[in-house]
Order: sequence, then structure tokens, then C-alpha cells
Amino acid sequence: MLRKLSLILGCVVLPLIAQGDEEERTVSAAKAAAGAARNLISNFSVQSFGPTMPIFRYRLGLNESDLRGTAAGEHEQEEDTEDEFVTRSFSVTPTVANIDNQITPILTEGQVRLMILGVEWFDELELTAKGVTFTVDNMDITSTERVPPAADVSSSVDGSGYTIAPYFVRQTESGGIHDVSFGIGRNSLKTKSTSTTASLNSSRSFISTGYSSAEALSDTLLVQYKFTASHTRDDVPAYTQSDGTAVPKSGTKHTQMMAEARFTQDMDGIAPFLGVSLIWNSFSASGGSGPAPREYNYTPLLSVGFNFSNDLLYGMVAMQGERDKKTTQFYIGFRF
Repeated sequence: MLRKLSLILGCVVLPLIAQGDEEERTVSAAKAAAGAARNLISNFSVQSFGPTMPIFRYRLGLNESDLRGTAAGEHEQEEDTEDEFVTRSFSVTPTVANIDNQITPILTEGQVRLMILGVEWFDELELTAKGVTFTVDNMDITSTERVPPAADVSSSVDGSGYTIAPYFVRQTESGGIHDVSFGIGRNSLKTKSTSTTASLNSSRSFISTGYSSAEALSDTLLVQYKFTASHTRDDVPAYTQSDGTAVPKSGTKHTQMMAEARFTQDMDGIAPFLGVSLIWNSFSASGGSGPAPREYNYTPLLSVGFNFSNDLLYGMVAMQGERDKKTTQFYIGFRF
């Protein structure tokens, strides 16, 4: 009798537990998409100051031509002539990010595809760039709850979203580069587990700032030192699954600081790089009833790839690996 009762309870309770943890898997997938958007938008904002761009080599004294031109000694000219040194550009940047996060108890694996549309004003006199991006993204992510000895429970999460993010980048008097960006956006998601489906919306927001300096080790070999800090928030409201199960609201907050040293070899428009970083994370999840996603407090990060650029075309291919987490990123953009 007791054995039968335990079997009955197991059949009833285990599905309820699996359904009750659905919010954790959903917010974990939303977090992965928001993190990919934040990182790629932050990288995009400093593209004009990248190692394959003339402005970067000018700052290091590696170009004979002076990008500020003779204008540096012509400050008496009228303000309207200074506009000649402010260029406006538009850009279209298709991007793909593959995610493989094996940090238990909530694993995420899949792909986020983004299209970054941007407009930027670049001031060659002040060496500043300011702009705004509108990013649309589409994701296919499998989120898995792994709590041994229980069997894995997975949900597939797909959907689309958008992010609006202004940014500002400037060269400081010491020669370093300071950048700041912030963004807000929303996701429209669909989840599917073994026996249920659901449609819902989520919101995202982030702020990111960084400071970088560079040193020329030779005419073509550069080392960049960069410190970045960011805060990302994702919120998933309460929703109801197809079988009538109510899923409570959930959310994540992720503060991250990273110190990086990156070595770049300039090869006439193509710049292979190798970066070594140390990451500090402060992460919290709220609203869930089951095991929550998490991040390691400290982790090293190794990145390898290359940038490329010419007058109209730019892009990056990068592979990054940290403790129990791997990502690959690729983008190619057009500026006109």
C-alpha cells in the first residue's frame, strides 16, 4: 500500500515540480539573449576606435598622417567649418552568437541572431563618437534544469526582441578611450516543454562602461588594456501555460566587471587578437520556486579571433571560453 502511494505521489508531484521550475528556465534563456545583445552592442560602439581603423594607429603615433589634420592649429576658424570634421555614418551589422553555458543547475545552449542598425557622429577634432543603435534579435535556446540524481528537464525557448541603445565614446587627455552605453528592450518568447507551451513577453535593460588604453610593442603589434563594468536586468512577468498552470514572475540581475589584456597584430586591415581576462560576477535570481541559474563569482576568460575593416566593411570573428561556458561571435557590417 505504501509503495503504491509513493508511486502515485511521484507521478503527481514530479510533473508539478518540473512545471513549477519553468520560470527559471525561461528567465535563464532571456538572460542569455540579453547578455549577447549587451556584449555585441558594447563592442559595436567602439568600432570606430578599433585597431584596424586609422584613428587607432594615429593615437599610438603609428601613422605619419595627422587625422586631426592641420585643423589642430586652426582653432580660430568659424564653427561651421568645424562641421567638416564631423562625419555622420549609418551602419547595418548582421551578427550571430552561439551560446553554450554548462553552469549547473540551469544550462543554456543555442543561438542568438541580431541585426544592429546604427547611426553615428564621429568628431575628428574632439575624437569622440556618439550614436544610437536599434537592434532586433531572434533566438533559439534550449534551457535545461540539471539536479542529479533527478533526470534532466528541458524547455525550448524561441522568440524575437529588440533593444534601443545610445552610446558615447571619447578619447581622454591621457590617450585612453572611455565608452558608455545603455539600452532597454523587450522580448516576445514562446516556450515548449514536454507537455506544455506558453507565449509571453519579457523586458531587458543594461548599462555598460569601459576604459581602455593601448601600447605599441612594435609597428604592428599592439597590446590593449581594458576594464569594463556592466549591469544587466531581465524581467519575465507571470504567465499561464497551455495546461492552465500559472507560472510566477521571475527576474535576474547581473553585475559584471572585467579586466582584459589583448594582444593584436595589425596586418593591413586584418587584426588577429588573443585576449586574457579576469571576470567578477554578482548575480541574483528572484521569483522562482526551483533551482535558480547562477554565475561563478570569479572566472578567467580566454578569447581569440580577428577583426577586419576597410572604408565600408568591418567585422569580427571571436571564440571565448571561461569556466563551464563557451561562446562564439561573428559579425560583418557595412558603414555608409
